[in-house]
Parts: sequence; structure tokens; C-alpha cells
Amino acid sequence: MKISRGWMLLGVVLALLGAGRLFAEVPVAIRNFVPQGRLDAAENPARTVEANQEACSPLPARGAASSQPAKSWEEAFVSGNGHMGAMVFGQPIHETIVANHCRLFLSLGTREIVPDMAQYLPEVRRLICEKGYGQAYKFMLDRAKEQGFPGLSWTDPFHPGFELKIEMPSKGAVKDYLRTEDFQTGEVTVRWSDDQGKFRRRLFISRPDNVIALSITGPAAGELNCDLFMVPINHKLIDSVIKTEKEWITCHNVYVKGKGGYDGAVRIETKGGQALSDGRKITVSGADEVLALMRIDPYKKLEDSSVRCTKADLAELPADYHALFQPHARAHGEIFNRVALDLGGGADRDLPTEVLLDRAAKEGRPPMALLEKMYDAGRYMFICASGELAPNLQGIWTGTWRPAWSGDFTLDTNLQAAVGSGLSANMLECMEGYFRLIESFVPDCRENATKIYGCRGILTNSRASNNCLLLHWGNGWPGQFWTAGAGWLTHWFYHYYLYTGDKEFLAKRAVPLLKEAALFYEDFLFVDETSKYRFSPSFSPETEMGDNSTMDIAVAKEVLTNLIAACEELKIEQENVPKWRAMLAKMPPYRINEQGELSEWGLPGHREHYGHRHHSHLYPVFQSHELTPEQTPGLWKAAQAAVLKKINSNGEQSSFGRMQAGLSAAYLRMGEEAYGRLAIMAVRKSMYTSLITSHEPNQRIFNVDGNGSIPELVNNMLLFSWPGKLDLLPALPQAWPRGSIRGILARGQIRIDRLEWDKPAGRILLELTSKINQTVAVRLPNSKNIKSIRVTRGAAEVKESARGANCRELTLPARETVATELTFLTDPGLPTETSHRNCQTETKTSVWRLCRQGSGFDYCLSKFQNCVILANRVTDCCQKRAMTGPMTCLRRIQPRTKRGAF
Repeated sequence: MKISRGWMLLGVVLALLGAGRLFAEVPVAIRNFVPQGRLDAAENPARTVEANQEACSPLPARGAASSQPAKSWEEAFVSGNGHMGAMVFGQPIHETIVANHCRLFLSLGTREIVPDMAQYLPEVRRLICEKGYGQAYKFMLDRAKEQGFPGLSWTDPFHPGFELKIEMPSKGAVKDYLRTEDFQTGEVTVRWSDDQGKFRRRLFISRPDNVIALSITGPAAGELNCDLFMVPINHKLIDSVIKTEKEWITCHNVYVKGKGGYDGAVRIETKGGQALSDGRKITVSGADEVLALMRIDPYKKLEDSSVRCTKADLAELPADYHALFQPHARAHGEIFNRVALDLGGGADRDLPTEVLLDRAAKEGRPPMALLEKMYDAGRYMFICASGELAPNLQGIWTGTWRPAWSGDFTLDTNLQAAVGSGLSANMLECMEGYFRLIESFVPDCRENATKIYGCRGILTNSRASNNCLLLHWGNGWPGQFWTAGAGWLTHWFYHYYLYTGDKEFLAKRAVPLLKEAALFYEDFLFVDETSKYRFSPSFSPETEMGDNSTMDIAVAKEVLTNLIAACEELKIEQENVPKWRAMLAKMPPYRINEQGELSEWGLPGHREHYGHRHHSHLYPVFQSHELTPEQTPGLWKAAQAAVLKKINSNGEQSSFGRMQAGLSAAYLRMGEEAYGRLAIMAVRKSMYTSLITSHEPNQRIFNVDGNGSIPELVNNMLLFSWPGKLDLLPALPQAWPRGSIRGILARGQIRIDRLEWDKPAGRILLELTSKINQTVAVRLPNSKNIKSIRVTRGAAEVKESARGANCRELTLPARETVATELTFLTDPGLPTETSHRNCQTETKTSVWRLCRQGSGFDYCLSKFQNCVILANRVTDCCQKRAMTGPMTCLRRIQPRTKRGAF
């Protein structure tokens, strides 16, 4: 099915007319941080919610669209309110709606007892030293099994709540089909027509009322007929009872292995016509509209279950889709519309998502509209899936009872990637779900530290769902040797303070957690013959066991550094600060290997795992930002070399791996490499038409961690911040000579109201609002010279900086928007014919040879990007040969004998 020409023309017209993007008032929780107000409509022409409703536009101003219904649950369009999620398949006459809830993890009846291994730590360390990690691991597992430990235990899996089926009669062929996902409102819409006329289904999940609302309308009054029923749950670990009666479908579900269960209810209201039930389905005939209001209520104890209460709550809601939708759209849009990215997507913004993805794959580079949508989708996912808890591996959505990796909270990188943009992309209140989740794990993490190593403080499992007990080890998986997890999870607690300046949060929530993490290190670490701490056991996820993994060192250093800074800011813990400083001084150094790359290990004797998706040893650049070119120039260059090696070794196929590589490159000011990680996500279709990302290329394994990091990667390419410092365009790629971003946040209590750049003209427009009076260093790290900074609005002052000619000191007043115009020296002009020839030579002689040798497409593409760098300001080095992109270029230059190698 294809979108009709009428829909497409209407979309183009609406795109030309423009649409207004709001910068809504910030919620009460952070109202004191970001001043109230809206972006000027003339400068930010996106449709308001009300205007959207009036225009009844089939295409959202910002969102995803498809001319095809979903063939599987992974392809469904999604909505969520931070508690519940819903997936819409969009089949015109055989619709499936999957309702989800963030707390639905199926009890497997696992033996949840952490074995008491503390007494064996000295022997484990002796075996590591004398016989190696293999013997130490076996010894530890044998002792655990003596206590009844069964070996590696999987987490309780995330599962669907219920499926609602809608069957509708049809006359003639389905045509004019369109399915849309509106990021600004959280509404999913399905439209089509047949010989009867036009039909429409709309769904959203209300933030104020916590209800899934579905509206079905037909061609005219009295012409809507359909059957609605709930699919029975046939699972051996659930006792499920479904009841269907006039106007109600309910389910009562009890987990066989304990931990409670959940109730679900669907209220059916009709406008006109009648609704009858035969005990299995509800049949609606002759209606003007059908409204379904749905809710899932989990419970931990059977006595807390009450379908009656769920029904009573739904019965109190107005049977009016529009009345329910308006307050929700304002609440959802208030968060989403704070930020807008413009890379010049133009009319392509009105194309179906599958068209944009197909074009990216064909041309070997993403349309700018697709990159804008990828950015928006990352924020949309996070808003929908965060609130009560953080996003799990699948966000808040699933259509399977056997999700990959249990669909749990995987804590050795995936959860961290999923929440990566929550702060910089101005979704601060959505981070509460993450904070609540991690704090709920603390008792289990204390038990882990005590039982496994005899330490105080906290030690996390690498996996969690209904609990965070350290049970996921054994069967060849040394998860008990990974000690960096708890410290990594504290990162966002401290950085929330850096962004907001919330000292109450710092004192009551961040410092207590940091102290717990530091307490574990105080007991666990020991000084070796080098007079430095030894991390033993140690493990670099998910590659190899070995003492002093780089990640372990980096996380411990960050924990202690943040804890000291926090306590000094609050003027507390003065008796402990010297102890933590002494611990920090004993941390072992990082190591540069023989190839000049930052090593995965602080000690020699281990191999580097460049072909692996985890980038753990790059933690000091992609996460803690410890390394700098000024203070650690050798390590800075070694980290750059390591990033290139990882990319060129085809070791980042997974979405989170690409994001870790991209974030590392962005921090290291490697713009083309950072952009390449975004581009390859689109080119290799590491996302579905909903723009929810997949773990693997070619839309394989529904997984949201890529979504969570894409906005963070873009933000870091355009702005790197630290309290008192703003680096503008630190990793701007050649593909983005002009553009703008609005509403992102910077560390140091600053909102970037507008960052607009025109690199060829050497001009930047910067508008920002600071919560406090402060002076910040504004720097262009990739420019030799800032020619001028002119204040065009506000009472700011500009001074020369001792940091260099590419820096100025900008004094900002509190809570006043300041607008400035920067001019800077531009790079040399367009490349010469010689550089074009060099580019083509590089492509022919190196890239294809490497591809023939089996280096893989990612490696070839990265080499091609190096060729792009050589041809300055040219986004396609074969542009003069009328070729459309890297993949096309590679295909055209390859030897005839090798056709089809890709």
C-alpha cells in the first residue's frame, strides 16, 4: 500500500506553510531552573497541539509516518506516558493493540539467594596471582555450588500486559493508508479508506489521567461496525481470567511463581449505535465512534488486586477522546517541544520513514530529515518510557513473552545508554524514574557487596528486573568479577546537580549514593608492589578477566572525584575528604599499548578486544570526560587512536557500541567519526519505521539504548559543557555546514535557547540563559581564532581570555536571556582538482582493496569518511562524477569480478 498523491500533496503544502514548535513552561519540579516562556513563533514555526487538531493534518510536524501496517510487533508504532506503553500494529481491518506496563516482569521462581563468598576472597586472589583467572573462577563457582547456587540465573523477563484485537468489516480494497506517530503529542494514528469511505483510529496514553485512550471513527454517522476482544493469555507461569461483558473487558492475572501479578481493564463506550457481548467479544454496530479506555494495574500481593477498583477509576473518566487528549498533549508537548534540531531537512520531513531509510541505505548517507527525526525519536522514546522507572532494554514496550536478554535493565552499558540524553536534552523530570530505580536497588547491592566480597558499600549485578541480586554469573560468565557497575550508575546523580545546581538533591540523593560506592572501594582495593591500588578480581565487560581493567580504574576515579567535589561544594564530610583524596592518589595509571592506543588494561599481558561491541576502556572520554588535550595530551591522542581502531575493526555493530564510539569521537573532537556513527545507524537500518532502534543492523532485536544516546551524541557534537566552560561546535562534521539547535541544557545551570551556525560564513548565533550570575569561557576548539563576539541582547559582558585566541570570557546575569553573535576564521575553501583525484585514488586503491580482504562495510565506510575529510567541505568525494553516496561509489568502482560482494 502507498500513500495517495492527495496525502502527499497536503503534506508538502503544510510543510511549506510551516508549523510552530513550542518551548513550553517547565514542570514544577524544575521550574526554578528554566525560565518560563515560549519560543518566538516566527522563528520556530511548528504547529501547536490545537493548530494540529484544527488542520487535521495527516502528517505530524515532527514524527514518523509509514504507508505500511506493521507485520510484527517490532514494527508497531508506539506511545507511552512513563507508566504504561502501547503498540499499534495498524492493520486496517485486523488491528492489534498491545498494552504494556513498566513493572511487568514475569516471576520465574529463581532461587534468589546470593552465595556467601566473602571468606574465599583471599584464596581467589591467590589463585589469580599464581594460576590465573580460570582457576580462580572455577574455585569460586565450586564453592558457590556447595551452598546450593545453581549457576547463572536469568532475570525475570519483561512481558506484555494484554492484546486487544479489533476486527472490522471492509468493502472493496483498502487505499490511502497512512500510519503516523506524532512525537509532539504522543498520538499514534491510522488512516485508510475503502468503498465505504474514510476510517481513522487514534491512540495516546494520558499523562494526567494514566489511561490508554483509543478512538475509532468511520465514514459517517452510524456507519461504524467492529468486534473487540482480548486475546487469552496462555502461559504456564500465569493464571489468567478474562471476562467480557457489555461495555467491559477485564483480565485478572496472577504470577504462578509469586511476586503478585496485574489486572487490566478495557472500558468500551459508543457514540450512537449499540454494543452487545457474547461473553467472548464485544460487537459494536451502527456507531458514530467507539472509544476504548484501558489501564493496567500491577500488584505485589494478591490481596492488593482489585479489578473492581480499576473499573471504577476508568468509569469516572469522561467518555470524550478530545477532552482527554488536550491536557495530555499539553503535558507531553511541554517536555518534547523544549528542544528542536534543524539540519535543513526541508520537504523530506514529510516523507514516510521507510522511504527515508531506504534512501539512506541506497545512497550510503542519511537524509538530513532522517537525522532530525532520529534525534526527535530519541527524546520521544525517553519521554514515553521514563517516569515511574527508567527504560528497560525495550523501553516500555514488548509484544513477546521471550524478549532478548529478558528485556531487563542491563547495567553494564545498556541502561546507561538508554538514559544518556535525559539531562542535556532537557528532560530532567523524566530522570526521576532512573533515580528511583537505582535507589530501589541499593539494599540488594549492599547484600551483594557483603556476600560476594565481604565489603561495605554497594556492588551491582550486571542485570536487574524484579531485583538486583548478584545471581547472573556462572556457566562461563564471570559477572561477579565486574565491580564498576554501581559506581557507573552514580554518574547521573552527580551530573544532575551539575546541570541544575540543585544542592538539596546533591546532599540527599547524590552524596549518599556516592559514599556507598566509595565505601566499597575502600574495603575492596589493596595496594600492590607498585604502591598503587590493585583491582583484583577485575573484568572488562564483556570481554576478558584480568587485573586493573581500564574501566574499573576510570569509574573508581570518577566516583571519588565527584564525591570530593560534592562534599566541598556542600561543606560536609570534611573528616573524610582527605581519606578520599589519598585513595584517588593511589589509583593506578592508564596504559598506552605498543600501538600507541589507550589500552583496555592497566597492566600488560592482555589482548585488546577491538572487534567487540563494548567500548569500556574509553570510559574516560565517552562518560567521565577525564582526559583533556591540555592536561593529558598523550592519553588524549592514545584515546583518539583507540577510537579509530575500534571503528576500523568493525567492532561496533550494536547500536550502543556505535553510540559509545560516537560519544568518544565527539568528545575527542573527531567530527567525521562521530557523524559516521550516526550515519551508519541509518544506512544499516539499525531502527524500525517507528524509529525505535534495534540492537543489530537490519532491524534485528528491538532495543532502545540507541535511541537514548542519539540526542546525547548530537548535543555533544554541537556543544560540550562543563561548569564555567562552553565549547561550541567541537565535533561539527562537514555534512552540517549550517543548522541550529534550541533548548538543550549545559552543565553549569545554563539553557542554550539557540545555537545557530553558518560555518562557511564564519558566524554563530548563541542565545543562552543562566540560572546564576557567572562567567563562562566560550570557546571554539576547532577554530584558530574568534574574530569577535557581539552582545545583541541582555546585559552580558565579553572579555579577552587567557585561554587563547579561540576563547572569550562571557559574563552572564542570572535568569536573563543573552543573545550574542560570534564571528570566526573559516577553514580554506573548496578542494582543488588534485584533492578530488587524491580522494578518488584513496577510494579505488585502499577502500576497495580492504573490502575485498573482508574488512566489512563499516570499515570501508569509515575509510571512505577519511576520504571525505581529505576532500574538504565535500560530503561525497565522488560528487563530481554524479554519484549519490559512499555505497553507490563503492559499487561503481569495484572490479566486475567482485560485483555483489556487498
